[in-house]
Amino acid sequence: MSSASCQSAPSTKAQKELQAIWGRIQDPYAAEKLWERHLTPQDRERLGGDLNAAYHRHKTIGMWAWLRSMPAVQAAIEIYDRFAPMPKADREWLLREFGVEPDADMALARAIESNALVLVDHPRQAFWKAEKIEVDWNRYKVLWIYLWQLARHGKSGLQIDRLDFAGSRPHECVTNWKSRLTTKPEFPVELRDRIIAHGDGVQQLDLPPEQIRIFERDGHEDYREWRP
Repeated sequence: MSSASCQSAPSTKAQKELQAIWGRIQDPYAAEKLWERHLTPQDRERLGGDLNAAYHRHKTIGMWAWLRSMPAVQAAIEIYDRFAPMPKADREWLLREFGVEPDADMALARAIESNALVLVDHPRQAFWKAEKIEVDWNRYKVLWIYLWQLARHGKSGLQIDRLDFAGSRPHECVTNWKSRLTTKPEFPVELRDRIIAHGDGVQQLDLPPEQIRIFERDGHEDYREWRP
């Protein structure tokens, strides 16, 4: 979600601050906290499913950096911010000091301009080929949940079926939701054709992962791009 910028070396104050953060989150206890409270089951699976082995290979910061494809400095700050939320101004200052410019709005704008499928969780928005999909997602909440799950699973290379939705769902629910969504005149025909059926009640979004961009609001009301 961020872009590196060329600048002078970080200040002594910033270096000391980062060193303190690094020391607080790099030990096995912090790794266990990250593993249990902040990683998804998919995250843990990607790391091999074993905390001790993952910690031995990556350490705490390396696990987050590898999963989120970001510099170690940014990973360290993000982990610490989850353990002990930092004031927004302090977090952004420290990122800038180490050449990471936190510009979440720009990341979202560039994702939209890239012609990818872009979903934003709050307020609910969807874009395709740089155009907003003008469905009233607040009115059609179940269709938003269907598209959201389809996109998240598609970015991970996975299929969806009725078991991927909370509650007891009828066998044909996924098929019905696709029909209801894709027959709306606002929904792009080309995107409809990318929703592929794999047997009865099983579907997958046929897009490369890099063409599926998902943005969520974090605790600071900034956007963070979700990655599997």
